[in-house]
Amino acid sequence: MDSLNDICDIGNDYVTWCYTTVLLQMADMTRKVMTRQKAASPGEIFAEAGGYFAIVQFVCWIASGMAFQ
Repeated sequence: MDSLNDICDIGNDYVTWCYTTVLLQMADMTRKVMTRQKAASPGEIFAEAGGYFAIVQFVCWIASGMAFQ
């Protein structure tokens, strides 16, 4: 870290503070994550979507009150 500039007021009879500029460089916190993953087949995609649909349908069935008749 080098000082870029010293600013001191020495023209007065009293003591004043000297100021300096210090630059700090921070590390970049972003990281790249690269993984290899097998592409899903159409059958796997439909099976997963069907599972979510079944859960939503079950919750809607309970929320409608038909489960308690």
